[in-house]
Amino acid sequence: AYKFDGFAYSIRTHTLGSGPGNYGYNDVTRDAFKKRYGKDIRSEEFDREAWLNLRAEAVNSYLVEAGKLLHPRPLYMDFPRQEKGAPYIRSYGGVPFQAEAWVRDKAVAGIRMLGFAGDKPIALPFKGSEHVRLVRFVDNWSVPPADGFRANLRRWLADPALHEIEFYETLLYTPKPEYLAIVREEIARSKKAP
Repeated sequence: AYKFDGFAYSIRTHTLGSGPGNYGYNDVTRDAFKKRYGKDIRSEEFDREAWLNLRAEAVNSYLVEAGKLLHPRPLYMDFPRQEKGAPYIRSYGGVPFQAEAWVRDKAVAGIRMLGFAGDKPIALPFKGSEHVRLVRFVDNWSVPPADGFRANLRRWLADPALHEIEFYETLLYTPKPEYLAIVREEIARSKKAP
C-alpha cells in the first residue's frame, strides 16, 4: 500500500443523492439563508445568486478547515474553465467555483484545471494563483489519436506554469500499450531538454 500523500476534492459531478437536500435546500442552508436574508428558501421567493454565494461560502469554509486538518499533506480542488458553454462551469446544484477565495485563504495547495482543450495553454485567471500548484486534468472521454496525444503531452511537459498532469479514465489506455510508451518517451525527452 502507498502512503496517503494528499487529497483531491471535487464538487463538479457524480453526486450520489438526488434529493433537494443535496442541492442546497437542506435545513442548514435554509436556516443560514433565513438568518442572513430573512427569507425561507422553501416557501418564499428568494435571490438565487445570494443563495448560491452563501453555499459557495460554506464550501470555501470547508476547504479552509480541511486544508488545515490535512496539513502538511496538500489539498487540491477542481476548477473548470470559466466561460460560457464550458463543461462543468458550475458544480451540481449550481454552486459557483470561487478559486480566488481558496487561494487567498490558503485553503488549497493546488488547483486541478478542467475542461481546457489539449492544444491550449492554461493559467489561473486571478491574483495569487502563482502560490498554488497548477494541475492539468486530462478528462479523456475517448482515447485521442496517438500523434495528438504525443503532441499534447509534449506541450504540457514543456509548460513552465504546470506542476502536474493528471489523467482521468486511465482504463481507456490499458489495452493500448503504445500510449504508455509515448508517456515514457516524452518524459525522458523532457528531462533532456535545456
